[in-house]
Amino acid sequence: MTAIDISQLPAPDFLAQIDYETELADLSNGLIAMFEGEAQEQLIETLNRDSEPLTKMIQMVAYRAMMKRQEFNDRCRSLLLAYASGSTLDHIGVTYYATERLSEELDAAYLERLLLAPDRHSTAGAERSYKYHARSASSDVRDVTAENAGAGTVRVTVLSTQGDGTASPELLTQVTTALTPEAVRPLTDTVLVESSSIRPYQIRAIVTPASGPDSTLVIQQSIDRATAYAERRHRIGLSVIRDAVLSALWTDQVENVVLLEPLADLPALPHNACFCTSIEVTQ
Repeated sequence: MTAIDISQLPAPDFLAQIDYETELADLSNGLIAMFEGEAQEQLIETLNRDSEPLTKMIQMVAYRAMMKRQEFNDRCRSLLLAYASGSTLDHIGVTYYATERLSEELDAAYLERLLLAPDRHSTAGAERSYKYHARSASSDVRDVTAENAGAGTVRVTVLSTQGDGTASPELLTQVTTALTPEAVRPLTDTVLVESSSIRPYQIRAIVTPASGPDSTLVIQQSIDRATAYAERRHRIGLSVIRDAVLSALWTDQVENVVLLEPLADLPALPHNACFCTSIEVTQ
């Protein structure tokens, strides 16, 4: 199976549409339809006055109905893998993927492993099968790649969640052990497990906040966005793009950005992961 990016899936079409004004109009029209003649006219006149207790009551009912629809949507979404989290994700993982969450494994990492789970039974040397079993060895495995390194040899590269991502000898031993059983690998495969090499870099920038907003909050927002970008790119074989760093630093409240580091793109390299050692944003 190929990797599936579930973040690109459209919203499910069974979700209830939520609109307060529509809900309010439906309730008002339904109540009006229950009366005729002069009583109906008086009711319409009453409902047109926002200060009337009956009007306030219908508004309250419409709001509560809207919130119930939202609650329904949230509960339905939580039953789908793309939206599930916490204990609901645990139940989906066990029920449909026969895969338990590892100790201290975060939702995002657990979700990625569940998407690899259908390939775990392959013993034909499938890349995703190796990745699933390697990631299942420990929640300290942040990322892993598997590739053909020559006749009968598979090279597995591990990135750790700890420190700059360098996998410790203990973690490499855990992954090697997980990939040793014959039910995991073909008999003819020799599996070599190694740590990803780390390419350190810094993000340094001068940000000019626009007039008006609190400059401290603007700077912090730029730092938070740059941090999130660096975190996303801390994977094996991913580039760090200078223009993307600029985009992360630039918000609606920023007038100008001068990016001091990195001076150029850090292109993707096999078995390599870029790691941001520090983020410094001044004005």
